Amino acid sequence: MSYSFLASPYSDSSASLRHKRYEAAKDAVTWLLSPPGPIWCFSPIVYCHPLAIENGLQTDADTWTIFNQNMIEGAADVRVLLIPGWDTSRGVQHELQLARQWDKPIIFMRPFGQGYRQTTEPPPLKKSSTRTSQLLTQGGGGLTITPIPSPVRKV
Repeated sequence: MSYSFLASPYSDSSASLRHKRYEAAKDAVTWLLSPPGPIWCFSPIVYCHPLAIENGLQTDADTWTIFNQNMIEGAADVRVLLIPGWDTSRGVQHELQLARQWDKPIIFMRPFGQGYRQTTEPPPLKKSSTRTSQLLTQGGGGLTITPIPSPVRKV
C-alpha cells in the first residue's frame, strides 16, 4: 500500500499554537481519508501529538527527525499543508529537502472552504522564507509534477 506523507508546521513554545496546528493537520487527514478518496496518508503531527502530550515526550522537530525521515522514505509523495508557519518551519523545510532528495512528488494543500485546493505549483513566499524558496527552486531534479484529478474536494 502506498501513502502520502503530510508535512505541516508544529513546533512552537506555545502549547496552544501546537494544539491548533495539530487540529489543522487532523482536519486535513480527515479530508484526505473521506470520499471520494480515500487518499491514504500519514501525518506525524496527528500520530505523534497525542503521544507526546499524554506521555511527556518532546515536541520539537529534532526529536522526531529520524522517525519522519523513515516515513517520508516509504511514502509515495509529500503533501504540504499550507497553514501559517509552513514556510518557516524547520521540520517542513527538512521534509521538503528529503522529498526533493528522493524525487518524491510534492503536493501543496491550501485550505479552501470546507476542503482543500491541491497543486504541485509552489505558493508565493514571503521574503522571510528564503530557505524554503531555495528548497523549492534549486536545481538537482526540481519538483516532480504529478497530475491531481480533482483540485477541490469537499468533506
